[in-house]
Amino acid sequence: MYQELKNVFLFKTLDNEQVADLLVGHQKHQLRAGQRLFGEGEEADRFFIVLSGQLQLSRLIPNIGQELFRTAQTHDVVGLSALLDQQRRSYTADAETSVEVLSLDAKHFQNSMFMNKHLANAILWNIARTQAEQIQTLNEKIELIYTLGGRR
Repeated sequence: MYQELKNVFLFKTLDNEQVADLLVGHQKHQLRAGQRLFGEGEEADRFFIVLSGQLQLSRLIPNIGQELFRTAQTHDVVGLSALLDQQRRSYTADAETSVEVLSLDAKHFQNSMFMNKHLANAILWNIARTQAEQIQTLNEKIELIYTLGGRR
């Protein structure tokens, strides 16, 4: 499993011992298409890694309804943001297909980072790199929208 987790942005630069520490208390969950993994507003006590399948991530927009904003696929991390800022879930995650996820305990994850500064540094750099890539992708999409819309 360690080798497979090297494909997950959060674990890319971690060694097997660090990954093993974070996996303490992990659980695997199987979902059928249409089943809910978690709902918007729920407590965020775990985060998830998609091992196979697809999850629809959506939020309730007042006066509009449930709006899909992203589809999570194999090796994606789901629910991590709520752990980092210690908030409730900001979106709902429903299985689009049959899904297998690995869930990791939030308190153990946070304690591991607190107790091992090298581990915390590696994880935070992995998060920062991924966020930078996502911001760049969003900037490119915004530029494309303006270009297609004739605004420049």
